[in-house]
Amino acid sequence: MQESCKWKFDLSKLRLARTQKGLSQGVVEDALDKTKGWLSRKENGLSPITIDEIERLSNIYGIDVAYFFSSSVEDSSKSTNYVVINEEEFKSLIKEVACK
Repeated sequence: MQESCKWKFDLSKLRLARTQKGLSQGVVEDALDKTKGWLSRKENGLSPITIDEIERLSNIYGIDVAYFFSSSVEDSSKSTNYVVINEEEFKSLIKEVACK
């Protein structure tokens, strides 16, 4: 039986995208009208991140939403740096973002 493809949201890419753009957490938080520490909690996996937040961050960083995701058939339960969604959810996310 073939394992279905799963898409993983990579939290490390969240920080990497920001630092490559040369932005501080405070600047991003100000741009999104968020409180101090909000982005730190998101980047460290201490607070869940929503699809809307992913989209807004990708717009600030000037990158495609898909950058934050990687496909994998491996068991990702061993890593805490990933949030796993199934292929249908990923396609829905990409379609939703592409239509805006």
